[in-house]
Amino acid sequence: MSKRHSASAISCAPAAGPSTGVTATPPARQDAPQGLGEVGAARRDRRWTWFVLGASVLLALGIVAGVWTLWNRGAFAATGYPAPPADPDWSKAPVTEDERLCADFVKKKNAGDPAAAELLGRTPAVPSEPVSRVEADRLQTDYFLRQDVHIVGTRRGPTPGTLILSTKGVVRAPRLEVHEGDSASTEARAMYSPDLTVEVHDGKIFGVRPALGQ
Repeated sequence: MSKRHSASAISCAPAAGPSTGVTATPPARQDAPQGLGEVGAARRDRRWTWFVLGASVLLALGIVAGVWTLWNRGAFAATGYPAPPADPDWSKAPVTEDERLCADFVKKKNAGDPAAAELLGRTPAVPSEPVSRVEADRLQTDYFLRQDVHIVGTRRGPTPGTLILSTKGVVRAPRLEVHEGDSASTEARAMYSPDLTVEVHDGKIFGVRPALGQ
């Protein structure tokens, strides 16, 4: 005799509805805050790298400047010529006897004191024979030192024992015959506010060469 299935044993599956084609997906994880944290850390790392690099460059420049200063002072000491003070205008704080003499000349010259001329060496004169370029420079500087100029600055020359007077005014030298090599020429030099290089011999100031003012 066959067994009958009771009504309670029959499970009714729900009827499938029409498919809409839409599949539900779980919401994505919110990782944005973590990503922003990584960007911030990267920026901090870059800033720290640039800070370390900048500090290293400044340290290197400081070392180079220190070595250069020590070497420069040693080079001046080796020549027996004093190293330049912090203020390049030596007339404000002269160190050597030559500087003190030239500083006195600057003071008297700018004050219009005729005694300034007494500190100068030979009185320049036009020679009857042609002169070399070096001698022409010396003569012309001697002329310029005696003219109506105002000395506006001083510094040491590139050659030990020479000093440079920066002037304000127009200067002129008489006509000279100058020979250079196998050629000779005539020149009457005129300059505006030249730098005059001088040197001291036997307590007197002598011209060395004029140059365009800086």
